[in-house]
Amino acid sequence: VTCPQSVGINEFEERADDVLLYPNPSSGTFILKRLSGELISGVTIYNYSGNKVLVKNNLESDEVILNLDSLSSGIYFLEIREAEGFIYKKLILSR
Repeated sequence: VTCPQSVGINEFEERADDVLLYPNPSSGTFILKRLSGELISGVTIYNYSGNKVLVKNNLESDEVILNLDSLSSGIYFLEIREAEGFIYKKLILSR
């Protein structure tokens, strides 16, 4: 049995710290920025129940503007796709 190299908790936290999500909370528009300049290839937003509510693919940018005006107030989870895998952030939509 061959096990792939695992990602330690410290490495996961460092990757998450490389992503700015602001303002958070927001009334509808969020800015997602990679501090390292690495590219964001896509994002998926899930509601609190785990349902996909928004998918954006083929972004290939280090900064993304997310307009969530069509969504209700609440807590959402952001899955950020990049070359190294996934980064997760929580966002709060408050009107």
